[in-house]
Amino acid sequence: MEVVKISNLTVHNYSTTIPNKEINECIKILPVEYQKLNSHVFIHVDKKSYLHFCLKNLRLSDLLTSMIEIVIEKSKCKFRLGVYKIKQDEIHLFEEKIHIFLLLVENQIVGTDGGEDVTPNIWNEYENMWAKYILMYNLIHELNHAIQSKRKKLNIKLEDLFKTWVHRKHEIDAVSKSEEIYEEYGDEFNKILKTQGIEVYHNRKNGLNIEYKFNIEVDDKAD
Repeated sequence: MEVVKISNLTVHNYSTTIPNKEINECIKILPVEYQKLNSHVFIHVDKKSYLHFCLKNLRLSDLLTSMIEIVIEKSKCKFRLGVYKIKQDEIHLFEEKIHIFLLLVENQIVGTDGGEDVTPNIWNEYENMWAKYILMYNLIHELNHAIQSKRKKLNIKLEDLFKTWVHRKHEIDAVSKSEEIYEEYGDEFNKILKTQGIEVYHNRKNGLNIEYKFNIEVDDKAD
């Protein structure tokens, strides 16, 4: 892992999925406000990487929170894929959680008509593409929080702690901004990341919800 500067961002990329070159190309096409952010971005390959970071930097409250989240996420199968730390101006993304989420997607796909045609080789190819896509989406979402903080509009009140994620104003605003970004730059991201068969969409029928549409094309001649 090497620490690199991407625009004004400092990126600590432990990922086995997305290279710095592709992150750099995606950031460069974003509006200039994103490129002027001075945040530190950490892409952790697994929970051990993040726990080690917390211990090394004496972030004991973050360590405790993370351990509690691991238990809750395992029982509910809902995952927090990224977080923005306001005080430190840090973004942390969790690659392992994305792959656990995609394992659930794989189980759903295998259970559908034609799912038996999705061989391990085909799935591995799509899983790696989709992990990159989801990583980039979550990076942009957290960058939106960094922009909110820079504008002094990320004001988390005590009452927000008692609200569900979908009812917090700063989250609604960040998701709305991500929606705008993907409407304008989504096709370019796919070209840079070489991704296909995945599309993010924002379902507001039952409150705010981020979901993904998945599609695998199976060649008749595939092994």
